[in-house]
Amino acid sequence: MKNLGLIIVLLSFSGVFAQPNCEAYKYLGDTLKYEACKKSLEIKGHYQFTREFQTVLDESLAIDSTFDYAYRAKSVAYLKSGDFVTWKKFIDKAVLYNPEEHLGYRGWCRYQFFRDYKGAIEDIEKLDSLVDYDIGQSQNG
Repeated sequence: MKNLGLIIVLLSFSGVFAQPNCEAYKYLGDTLKYEACKKSLEIKGHYQFTREFQTVLDESLAIDSTFDYAYRAKSVAYLKSGDFVTWKKFIDKAVLYNPEEHLGYRGWCRYQFFRDYKGAIEDIEKLDSLVDYDIGQSQNG
């Protein structure tokens, strides 16, 4: 019964993924992340599957190898193309550097695309233990 409840929570998670506010990093005094963030915004106008898109994100990561947004953005194209091994490598990096932001999305993907219920529940439980707010709903309601 506990697992059923966790799956319901999983299904109700809402992961919102938008471009970051680079000025927030500047305000916090993290100039490295600010520069990486500014570089990552150059993906605008490039299709996710193009070399230019991935190169911009690689350049962003060369500035700051812990910039989670770039890892997540890189991962999406691989998920969409069915290269799940590469997707997992990049999404795991995003989760490593910012678990509160990316655990829910990774958990949802594990459920939605792989039917990895155990892994999905682990991600949702971990997210729930890290935050003290309602984790919301999934992309597909």
